[in-house]
Amino acid sequence: MDEATAATTDRKARATTGPAPASKQATTPTKKDPLMKFGVNTASTNYAPYADVHEKIATYVQKNYDFGHDIVKSVRTGQLVDLAVKKPTRAVATGTKAEKALLQPGMDIEFSTRMSAHVRREQSLQSNLSKAFAYVKTRMQ
Repeated sequence: MDEATAATTDRKARATTGPAPASKQATTPTKKDPLMKFGVNTASTNYAPYADVHEKIATYVQKNYDFGHDIVKSVRTGQLVDLAVKKPTRAVATGTKAEKALLQPGMDIEFSTRMSAHVRREQSLQSNLSKAFAYVKTRMQ
């Protein structure tokens, strides 16, 4: 059989059987992180210690969430971080009327910027709580 006939036969075979697989790598499933289980480690079971699971959650949250350090602090202490303590306060200019008129607009802009950052941090804390809970429920069984 010459080359032209072999090429034609090969094309007909591929047309009837479908395309050849792209590669072995494409069909191999990707490896996920193993599930970590809570419990007591015995001879027949292999559970991760509580401290390891605790630290894995904290590391993941701090690395992947905006303002993750607030959630990590909450996880490590066992209580929700109180952001009201860090709420900015508005300063009022002192001095003569002319000095107040000059200084107060700048102080108001600074307060407004700090307050918007604080509100964003509070919103992130609330949304990260549900994300962290979902992470624990799906990955730690």
